[in-house]
Amino acid sequence: MGTEQKFSYRSLLAIPLFLLCNAALFPYLKNVITPDDASYLRIGEYYAAGDFQNALNAYWSPLGSILGAAFARTGIEGIFLYKYILIGMGCLTLFLISVLCTRFDLHKKYHLLVTAGLVPFLLYACYQQLTGDMIQLPFVLLYCIIVLSGSYRKHVLYPALCGLIIALAFYAKFYSLYFMLLHFIVINVSFFLYGKEQKDYRSFLGHTLSGTIVALACIAPWVYCVAQKYGTPMLNYTGKINASWFLLGHRELKDGMEVFLPPASVSSYNYWEEPMSVQGPYRHFWESAFLAARQVFLVIRSVRNFVQFLGDFSPFVPFIYAYTLFRLFTAKLPSALLTVSAWMFIIMPLGYFLIVMEYRFLLLICIFCFAFGITLLQQYVFPQLRNKAARTLILGLFALSFAIHPVYELIMTPAYGNKVVGNANELKKLQLKGSYCINSSNPSTFIQSYLIRMQLYGIEQLDAPKDLVLAEIRKYHIDYYFYDKSQPDLFPCDRSFLQLVDSTTVSGYAVYKIVQ
Repeated sequence: MGTEQKFSYRSLLAIPLFLLCNAALFPYLKNVITPDDASYLRIGEYYAAGDFQNALNAYWSPLGSILGAAFARTGIEGIFLYKYILIGMGCLTLFLISVLCTRFDLHKKYHLLVTAGLVPFLLYACYQQLTGDMIQLPFVLLYCIIVLSGSYRKHVLYPALCGLIIALAFYAKFYSLYFMLLHFIVINVSFFLYGKEQKDYRSFLGHTLSGTIVALACIAPWVYCVAQKYGTPMLNYTGKINASWFLLGHRELKDGMEVFLPPASVSSYNYWEEPMSVQGPYRHFWESAFLAARQVFLVIRSVRNFVQFLGDFSPFVPFIYAYTLFRLFTAKLPSALLTVSAWMFIIMPLGYFLIVMEYRFLLLICIFCFAFGITLLQQYVFPQLRNKAARTLILGLFALSFAIHPVYELIMTPAYGNKVVGNANELKKLQLKGSYCINSSNPSTFIQSYLIRMQLYGIEQLDAPKDLVLAEIRKYHIDYYFYDKSQPDLFPCDRSFLQLVDSTTVSGYAVYKIVQ
């Protein structure tokens, strides 16, 4: 397994640094909220109210909403709630990374550099509101710590504990199950094939099966509840619906839905709380030659984006990734410990190549790349450099390269959040009740509907014929039309059925009452 380093208490200094940075940034970034978080918050309200029929959701992972429901009882305002939760997750993550550093063959003196160097990443994750990703992160790190401990193969309890952690990571973010379970099987195979101990088939099977069975057993109640609500057993429909959307380039809607997408239920503010409410038939790449060709195109594009995004985070990341792959498949890495660890950030992105690659999917990968990069510098570069100043300069440039992208994103973030929340606060002053539509398909409209507590009929066709738009407005009995002046007007000519409510209070908006 390699020699484990002693725990460095100095590495925990990154936690007060992280908290100080949050204290400084919070006044500027407090209004940032994402459409996903608006859905988590609303589902959390269902949990808090005991409305489990609406709370149970196979698109949004439940742990984020359950945490939101628990912390909401403290009286914290919704748009701030997940920031506090994610800051707590960030502190826990830094502690677990400090422990994980002892599992790598990384000298104790570099542990603080790893934790402090990752502070910009965690700030970025907190204020970009990567809720599911951040909540799963401590579980993934705890799983790695157990797997890479010297005691892992000595008792069946440890793989069983890994199974429990994999299940908890699933409840934090559905995608975790597929990657972590695959990784769990791979590392057990790796230990069996490359471990120094004598190969023991019974131990290998016992460890693999115990962890897998525990993970599946802990998820079974969720599968049962989902089957009761949706009428079919499934873990979730997140991957299926996302794959279908990206394969087609648009949503496949239910029959009868053309221009507007109604809220998921009578108590929902928009369809984004439960995307299945508007989803028609799922499409798969094997259905036609065209879709198969498009799937190949999407995979190529995702791989290209993956390489590009890695380079955007740091020019060192593609090199570290490629070098680790090369060493993994052509020669043994310096220890079995690193061999096993390498599989984690190689396996994590594979599933996304089938759908779409986004920046947020690289959070875990970059954490491992940062730690791996310093480990590789220690083992292959620093032994050739006797000049301490040169080693310090290389480490400084390496850490700085990882900080540039998240710091840039944090600088660019506040204006967006302030505009969305500011407009919502102005709209609330109008004291409107009922439902509305808007001439914008921007995802910020989901945030707006949650903040103003009105039902949004999301628009699917901005260029639909005006008579069809009017017919659907009357079909759904929509009460208001919010005209975003930065977007094409749905009714540029005939406004005979619109009664102006306000055109000055809300920046960039005109609000009309629809006369049915």
